[in-house]
Amino acid sequence: MTTNIFLNSYQQPENKLTYNFFAILEILNSNLFIDYLTSKQTSEKPIIGIKTVYGGGETNPDGSFDIRLSNAKQITVFYENKTNRRGLDAEQLIGHLKQCSESDLLLVTSPRKSDIDIVKEIGDPRIVFKTWQEISLYLRKNFQDNPIVQQFVDYGKKSGEFDELGEIYFDDIKIYCEYLKINFDLKINSIFQNFIHDIDLSKFGFNNVEFHYADACGRKGAEISLKNSENSTYNQFGAICLYYDTDDHGIIFKQNLPELAFFFDINPDHKNLLQTDNEFREIKNNLVEDGFESNLDNELTPNPWRLLTYRETISNFTILNVQEIILFSEKVLTIILKNNATKHKYFSQFIKAEEL
Repeated sequence: MTTNIFLNSYQQPENKLTYNFFAILEILNSNLFIDYLTSKQTSEKPIIGIKTVYGGGETNPDGSFDIRLSNAKQITVFYENKTNRRGLDAEQLIGHLKQCSESDLLLVTSPRKSDIDIVKEIGDPRIVFKTWQEISLYLRKNFQDNPIVQQFVDYGKKSGEFDELGEIYFDDIKIYCEYLKINFDLKINSIFQNFIHDIDLSKFGFNNVEFHYADACGRKGAEISLKNSENSTYNQFGAICLYYDTDDHGIIFKQNLPELAFFFDINPDHKNLLQTDNEFREIKNNLVEDGFESNLDNELTPNPWRLLTYRETISNFTILNVQEIILFSEKVLTIILKNNATKHKYFSQFIKAEEL
């Protein structure tokens, strides 16, 4: 191998990220990943060469890798990596393109979505642009069984290299100012603490449940547990909450804003019972058609504790109060009943035994 992730001698964060990224490319050597990065159809084991250091040119790319296409032709993918410390430079990209043949590509990665505007301005189809958030999500979803890949994703997240820290947009400023003006945290905490006392799920048959307020793992609100949890088959639990931080759950916001969410969760040690249960799969499919999202096969997030969720972005609500959250909860449970989900033991154990 050209790279060795354990011998990464670079000190500059940009160079360290570039080298680690190339190491992941070489370790995987996956046509699926290369196809995603380049929008080309490649052969199996497409990477046939990697160059990590460039010099002597008018501008120097951060590296390149040679790939074999599905038609057996070979091209070079030149690479330019930007982080939140350094913005993209049009002249630099134009200089890189002078080294590219007509069939070669220039892959550009950046944490800033706005950098796509520079790429569009240049208007050269040889440039392929990806944000680090997009790459991170792709790797998290498609290579969740590869521990080194997941370590790379965690490294990017914890180091902040994948985060769009270098820019704050006007809409973000407006949202934050409103957040401060209304003391959002204090109000939402109070709303959910009152909600716990007002919510009544008995009319939906959910009598074997109890609530407590919690603010943990990126969600705050009413955590749901079984009263008779010692008899549960799946160690199931859930939450009706404000989902405000994606780091733990790994579920990306729909509109880059916090969400009102209803989570149905499970202990991962028992998840295989549902994964091999055709009846539950049918129920899951019906729920998904009615707006739920499934993580039965860890397709939504690698976090195995998550099973099903129903989410709405908070900007969809003209007002947030106890009554609105009750209406949201009843909407979700109506979907559960409509699809006869309570016939299955996962849901029926939220109901008292004598009512089964």
